[in-house]
Amino acid sequence: RVRHRGRRLPRLQELHRETDGAPFFSNARTIRNAMDRAHMNSAIRLLDKYAIQGVYGGDCSVKALMAITADDFQILVDDIYNADASK
Repeated sequence: RVRHRGRRLPRLQELHRETDGAPFFSNARTIRNAMDRAHMNSAIRLLDKYAIQGVYGGDCSVKALMAITADDFQILVDDIYNADASK
């Protein structure tokens, strides 16, 4: 099970299963890159929600800034499933 600060991360675990054994797979580096992408996806989600849609008048809480959701990792899993293996 993949855990971060005592919490399970099932989407990250699914990502790990899908990439394990893939060409050029390097366990720690792949997980670090996945976390970086999830942070980026989180930032894009928050920008859209608070700055563009104007939820709560554009005010974003510290808790929201620190949160990475399952959907932030789902984007990565979807990218793997939809990747063109011939490239």
